[in-house]
Amino acid sequence: MLHCIYVSDRTKSSQYILSILGRTLDDTDIFKHNTPFSPDDLVQISGFLNLFYFSLIQQPTATPTEIPPAALSFKSARSLLLQIYDLDLQHSFCPPNHWLLVSMMSSRVKSIFSSIFQTKNEASTASLFLTKLNQGDPVPLRILQLMSHTVPFDVRLKVFRDWISTDKVAFQSTHSKSITVRRNRVLLDGYQQLCTLSASAWKGSIRVSFVNELGMEEAGIDRGGPFKDFITLLTNEVFEPDFGLFAATKHNSVYPSPNSALQGRYHIELFEFIGKVIGKAVYEGILLDVQFAKFFLAKLLGRNVFLQELQELDEELWKSLTFIKHYEGDAEHLGLVFEIDEDILGKVQSHELKYRGKHTTVTNENKIEYVYLLADYKLNQRAKEQTHAFIRGFRTIVSENWIKLFTPPELQRVLSGEDKEFDILDLRRHTEYQGGYFDQHPVIRSFWQIIEKLSLDEKKAFLKFVTGCPKPPLGGFSYLQPPFTIRMVSPDESRASDNLNVIKSFLKMSMNKSGRLPTSSTCFNLLKLPAYTNKSVLKEKLCYAINSGTGFELS
Repeated sequence: MLHCIYVSDRTKSSQYILSILGRTLDDTDIFKHNTPFSPDDLVQISGFLNLFYFSLIQQPTATPTEIPPAALSFKSARSLLLQIYDLDLQHSFCPPNHWLLVSMMSSRVKSIFSSIFQTKNEASTASLFLTKLNQGDPVPLRILQLMSHTVPFDVRLKVFRDWISTDKVAFQSTHSKSITVRRNRVLLDGYQQLCTLSASAWKGSIRVSFVNELGMEEAGIDRGGPFKDFITLLTNEVFEPDFGLFAATKHNSVYPSPNSALQGRYHIELFEFIGKVIGKAVYEGILLDVQFAKFFLAKLLGRNVFLQELQELDEELWKSLTFIKHYEGDAEHLGLVFEIDEDILGKVQSHELKYRGKHTTVTNENKIEYVYLLADYKLNQRAKEQTHAFIRGFRTIVSENWIKLFTPPELQRVLSGEDKEFDILDLRRHTEYQGGYFDQHPVIRSFWQIIEKLSLDEKKAFLKFVTGCPKPPLGGFSYLQPPFTIRMVSPDESRASDNLNVIKSFLKMSMNKSGRLPTSSTCFNLLKLPAYTNKSVLKEKLCYAINSGTGFELS
């Protein structure tokens, strides 16, 4: 088997045939027909390939950063390994921890690797891995480059953040850019002032001043808040499907629209700019309330996408191609040719999938090629320029080698945070207070009791209300910047001192005659909370504000 893998790297025609067959595999082939392998076979094959390729990357080289020649020679073995890994992510047919280093350490070939990682559990393996990586050991670096799936996600996330922190040291102290944008022209003003910035300048400090609709500059000091606000407002605008640059799947995941040229001659430049903005958000740890299509994230990671990924983009077409692929009759009777008709704004346009495609009938002999070419056209060709421009911009800020540590779902978590109920105690531990509030203040105690009893949807709404994103940051709220802050305010916005506010709240003076709602400044992760006189009023006002969004303020 290994001989065949090795030869396939040197036989172009065979490699092309195997490539098409591999890229048109679907769930039915493996999980129903056990073709070309059963799930149990894939468990055995992946276990062997994991160990085999792990042994290859340990070979000595002239320099620490060089990849061993043997690992390069067996690149098809790694490709197959990663295909099985991606399949397991979707269907979970491998045993728990099947892919991790700690699992490999408990295998019968443990002695081969004992000089590198000899530990008893996952936690100690991860700790030793990070230690050796920081010491400049080439093996952990090669594992991250070529076999990152064997390292736990939290370890890879820490490495990713460490790499960015190290990179920031070189740029943020020496590069600074100030821009002024109108709130009703965020994309236009941002593009005009930032599109020509160098990669170094993008990685430096970008300070934002806002001009309101009256033409007056808003007061405030940029400690990262206004820039976060700028990112949030810009992305909210460009990812709206009606804006025309991005389209959405039926599950509201966005991807570059193949029809974006209708938005103007500079649409490709806009995609590159947006890629830089999203890259800058990742670089600065700013969470985005946007869900990207998995096939688009796969491209961002440098991966290929084909038939199985088409299901997310166009499920009906995916079903049709799967039917054609498994059709047992004469394919010529289907009356298909290598051409596709598309309705673009009411006009039907034809596209040949290959040379003289409209004259080439789909037969039993070429139907797999037809399935491959049509899936490739839909996923990879139609919006190729737009996708390449976005990726080019994104990688200006975030290195391809950095994000290759992750799978598409993991990259979505890096972009948008954890898609799970957040830990209230963790948020409380990392909350700061202003204006007279403190953790054991009566209003604050009532506040946290109310938050604990909210439904899951209400908790997401609360988090979006105060931070702009309904998901918590990866690793907990210690990574939320700026930290979540609760500030005491009075209904009449009086400028009483902090001490006077404390006295007023404890004396339960009437501080809410105006019925003022809690408000937020998401750019600073700030909740402005009046000192309500009783818990029921606090609950009523808070729930109304977070569910209606009427309490949002621009600062």
